Amino acid sequence: MNKLYVFLIASFLFLNGCAATTMYRGVFKEDSFSHIKEFNVDKEILFISLIEVLCLRQFTIISDDEEKGVVLAKRVFLKDKTNYNLNIQGKIIRENENKYMLSINTVEAVETVKGMKRVLKREKLINDKKFYEKFFSEIENSIKKRTK
Repeated sequence: MNKLYVFLIASFLFLNGCAATTMYRGVFKEDSFSHIKEFNVDKEILFISLIEVLCLRQFTIISDDEEKGVVLAKRVFLKDKTNYNLNIQGKIIRENENKYMLSINTVEAVETVKGMKRVLKREKLINDKKFYEKFFSEIENSIKKRTK
């Protein structure tokens, strides 16, 4: 009988410990919106400016859909036998007639090469405010060129 109690208590602690890793709660604790900016410009101009800046910064456009306002892009940095992949998703959301919100999310994936295989070491969401400020500044400059 004692073994049964020990087993039940150990099982309860194990399962309770597993349930404690609720990372999803962190979604609403983050107050950083540095990856979002509003623009008072036509959607087409904003979309073209986003594509232009990504291309100028040597990102490869993986896919783009102007109607949906979505761009996926990637840039790879190689160092020794490690790939540093920056994956960007840009999403344009209509706020009103000529006001759009641009959300840019960037994930850095680090891969190592072992033989003929790539092994993912880690992925990290980029929350660097200066990184996004520079992106938005270049997008604003591109918009200015197009709206003169």
